Amino acid sequence: MKNGKENYMREKTRIELSDILVIVFLAPFLLVSCASNPQRMTGAALDGDAAALDGCLRPGSPDINTSVPVEKSQKSCPGETSLTPLQAASCAGHAAIVKKLLDNKADPNLATSTGKTPLAFALNNGKEDVVRLLVQGGAKPDTVDAGGNTALLIAAKQGNLPLAEFLLKNGASAHARNRDGETALMLASDARMAILLLDAGSDPMQKNNRGESAMQIGARSGDAGTAGLFRELQGKLRGEVDQELAAGDLAAEKRLFDEASARYSAAISKAGGLGGAAVMDARVRVLKTVNGLPNPPALSEKAREHLVRSSYILKNSQNLDQAEKEVASALNTDPWWLEGYYNIGILQAKLNRFVISEENLAIYIAAAPPGPKPQAAQDKIYEIRLAREEADKISGVTGQWKDGSGASYSVAIDGGNLRIVSASGLTFSLTLNNNVIKGSVEGGSRSGPHGCTFPGQLHPVNGKLDPDANGMSIDYLWSRYDTKFHYVNMFGAPVAGNCLTCETKCDAVNIIATNNVNLRLVRSGGSAGGSGIGRLGSELRNLRRGR
Repeated sequence: MKNGKENYMREKTRIELSDILVIVFLAPFLLVSCASNPQRMTGAALDGDAAALDGCLRPGSPDINTSVPVEKSQKSCPGETSLTPLQAASCAGHAAIVKKLLDNKADPNLATSTGKTPLAFALNNGKEDVVRLLVQGGAKPDTVDAGGNTALLIAAKQGNLPLAEFLLKNGASAHARNRDGETALMLASDARMAILLLDAGSDPMQKNNRGESAMQIGARSGDAGTAGLFRELQGKLRGEVDQELAAGDLAAEKRLFDEASARYSAAISKAGGLGGAAVMDARVRVLKTVNGLPNPPALSEKAREHLVRSSYILKNSQNLDQAEKEVASALNTDPWWLEGYYNIGILQAKLNRFVISEENLAIYIAAAPPGPKPQAAQDKIYEIRLAREEADKISGVTGQWKDGSGASYSVAIDGGNLRIVSASGLTFSLTLNNNVIKGSVEGGSRSGPHGCTFPGQLHPVNGKLDPDANGMSIDYLWSRYDTKFHYVNMFGAPVAGNCLTCETKCDAVNIIATNNVNLRLVRSGGSAGGSGIGRLGSELRNLRRGR
């Protein structure tokens, strides 16, 4: 009896141990099976595991375009927190996986919450083979990254001529500009790249946001070949400017003023590509030549019409932008209209367009006969410079700011328009007037748990910029969501509860709360700002002070 009991206990122990070993052996596989299919696909894409990916691919399934959370510390695509399988493979540079996913209808233009597309990942990580696969698979070649750069702009900057040729052949635009207004030609690293882009139709006279043309930028390039190419273009352009000016002078002497206007306008337009004082010199020459004639022409009827329209606009609507356009049209018609440069300079000053305002007043001073009027124009320039200093304090808010938790926000200002982008993907489109902030905040849709998608949000914003422009307070509403879901087994059939091989399917997304957010931002660094956008004083409205 005793031996039988001992045998029973030994057998029971052996069975229990074997059960434990089976569980230990199967545990990793069971844990893997707990991951959702999109998670397994993205993991396989990051690792470049084609076999694992094959086991997850299901024809027609939306899983292939589902974004799932990933570890920020993962090595293949560090810093990213949520990726689709194609985004993951493109970032990691696994060309074979990218092709397989594209063949299975993965969306090559789907962006992350921070705006990065598979193409942007591949470009930024130098994965040229992946770039080519994505473009051939339907990726839009002019899709931009966070800085507004297209694939062609990046290829031009990197000096990757074969890739630039490939992109142009596949529909990339040679005219695309990034947020700084730069074209691929402005970023061309060498002469061969510049020639390719010029042949593709890129305009050497197009200007960036700083007012510099591709021709000017190229002429001062550190690459001798590029600089030589653009200096040669500049030399030819100077010759064309001189020819147009000479033809205009001849027409003016014959009192063929319509022809003179066309020639002078062409000369001024071409001078714009040379930069520097070329435009001012051309305009001053026109003013002195025509107004120095024995019997200078009166304002033409077409130019006078624009002048009357500008006066009417200022009297009835105070639309300074439209009034400026009318005066500019009059000057384009009669580029020898001296008073027009004074008038447009004053309007531009009121519009806070300080640089161009000072340039036009300087043209007036250079061409006007001696007397009190040029001195009055010089006084306006002094006032404009002071107003510009005040405005520069506000423009200094551009840069990186932080909230109380240390999270980073990118801030940019353009006139009275303020744009703030958070690291989490929120975009604030705002106006700034006398330090008062108004506008809206927008967040795109994003992936939630259980395969659900949280909808995008758009809410009004109110706030205030601190007097020293070193901090700002912003108030807005933001909603929180919850999800409803159910379980399905490995065959897609609904089940009552969870299981090791089950997946979740989204049923609904509901708002559970909408809260007021009080966001406080401070500069990450930089010089102190001013208390508001500088305005010209009442003296500016008195267009003839001191007479």
